[in-house]
Amino acid sequence: MLKKLLNITVLSLAIFHVQLSAVEVTKLDQADIIVDSRANSARSAALKQALASVFLKKLWQP
Repeated sequence: MLKKLLNITVLSLAIFHVQLSAVEVTKLDQADIIVDSRANSARSAALKQALASVFLKKLWQP
């Protein structure tokens, strides 16, 4: 009985594993942010926004 349950479990996991597929996420480590001016404060704010965007992409990648 235990051997049959183990076989069913292994078979189920093997089938489930085959059904999984990877999705390629492009530009994972990049972000496109528009900067209003060349002032240090504007560039600093844009860098923070870009870094937050990259973190969110890495956090929510499939």
